[in-house]
Amino acid sequence: MDELTKEGFSRLEYLIIFFSILYGYVTISFINHLAELLKKHTQLKFHFVPLAWIFLFFGLLFSSWYSRWGMIDISLKGFHHFIVLTLPVLIMTVISSLLSPPIPKQGETIDMYGFFAKNRVMFFVSFSTYSSFELISGWIYDTIQEIRFCVLLFYTVLFVLGLLSKNKKYQTLIAAISAIVFILVFSILEKI
Repeated sequence: MDELTKEGFSRLEYLIIFFSILYGYVTISFINHLAELLKKHTQLKFHFVPLAWIFLFFGLLFSSWYSRWGMIDISLKGFHHFIVLTLPVLIMTVISSLLSPPIPKQGETIDMYGFFAKNRVMFFVSFSTYSSFELISGWIYDTIQEIRFCVLLFYTVLFVLGLLSKNKKYQTLIAAISAIVFILVFSILEKI
């Protein structure tokens, strides 16, 4: 127990709870919104690209949460360290809103790819900011594993390519490559 708390939780334990609540909020909000969308699935026009990014978003969200466990004690060093560790989950909140089309009203149809295309620039700016930030903070704090570094670097490049390309075929290719790499990395990590 650290000297600032004589009884109850230490500052580190409070931070663990705080980060878990933040990640839990983003996750539950996103899942609830997707559940509402699925209730109106007949009014949605599905497309592979936004579905692949939703899949990848969940993977990166849980990966980000898991990677925080090794870094939470860093936030005890000062407020700026705390901000560095909090920003990724705040960026994830923005990304979740850019991936979530509005709930269709009665008689309205929503094209998921159309919603994605409309928000493409902000989506890729947010995702590349997230992955760049994770790369830089992991490097600064020397907490990033080599495989995570390579994967985040790869995704950062893909996000920049997605930002530069408006072509639907390229967007589909980028989303497919991202999903395949995600599946491969997690299948490799399980064996390590």
